[in-house]
Amino acid sequence: ERVKNCNRPSGGINISVEDAEEVLYQFKEQFEAAWSQGWDSSETGNVTFVGFFDDAGVIGTTGRMLEDITLSNSDLVFISIGIIAAFSVLFLLSFDPVQSRVMITLLGVLLVIFAFFAAISFGIIVGIKINITIAWTLPFIMI
Repeated sequence: ERVKNCNRPSGGINISVEDAEEVLYQFKEQFEAAWSQGWDSSETGNVTFVGFFDDAGVIGTTGRMLEDITLSNSDLVFISIGIIAAFSVLFLLSFDPVQSRVMITLLGVLLVIFAFFAAISFGIIVGIKINITIAWTLPFIMI
């Protein structure tokens, strides 16, 4: 349903702040899609435009892009954890059960993962927003 304007024949309406933010979010998303339509096609001609919205009022272009990248990053995090654990086991594997350090290595990997998520949880509790750079630090902490 369209938001009524005081200049329209049907007059103005009262909406909540949440409704206004949702309308603004949808407007930004649809306008950006319409403005940027065909920007990556060779058939559109020599001049193309890319729509970009700031984060005033509600999340804009950059915020949506970072949100998509951050939320889709979980597969890479699990793959990197698996690779680091596999290499740790490979380098510390010994067939002598006394000399083998495989279990302590895997325990160390699990403790780093636990500490990482505990730090993120603490950051959320104190009001620090999560971003993509926080998620990308885990493999480096584990190494």
